[in-house]
Amino acid sequence: MGAGGFLLSNYQADFMDLFLPGEDFVYYESKEDLLLKVDHYLAHEDERMAIARNGHDKVAARHTYRHRIREMFAF
Repeated sequence: MGAGGFLLSNYQADFMDLFLPGEDFVYYESKEDLLLKVDHYLAHEDERMAIARNGHDKVAARHTYRHRIREMFAF
């Protein structure tokens, strides 16, 4: 997401702490779900690009190295 790409990933609970599925990234729960979502997002470029943009914007606004360094030294 930091490079502006569309993220389609297997389910990972920790993603939900920082990002919204369907808004910032998309996850799949099975092989069948993966194939359906690949077909869907390849056919819906505007939707795919909007999700990629949202994810990138959120990473740029809240999840850079600068943010992590500040967290490390804020004790």
